[in-house]
Amino acid sequence: MPISEDPARVRAVGTVYREAQYVEAPSSGSSLIKAIVGEDWIIERKSDGKLCFVLYRNSFHHPLPESARVQL
Repeated sequence: MPISEDPARVRAVGTVYREAQYVEAPSSGSSLIKAIVGEDWIIERKSDGKLCFVLYRNSFHHPLPESARVQL
């Protein structure tokens, strides 16, 4: 979705499947964190087309039933 023309900014919103694993965890399936994540991106480009910045935000996380527990 276009946000502005000067500076050139767009917004992208979507839902993605993510997997993660703790660095010190064994590489077994039981240590894999699986979730559906809502993502919201604001992207700005300079007038020469080069990427200036990206603002990235997760709006929700839904762990899947087979996911390992998240340790905070």
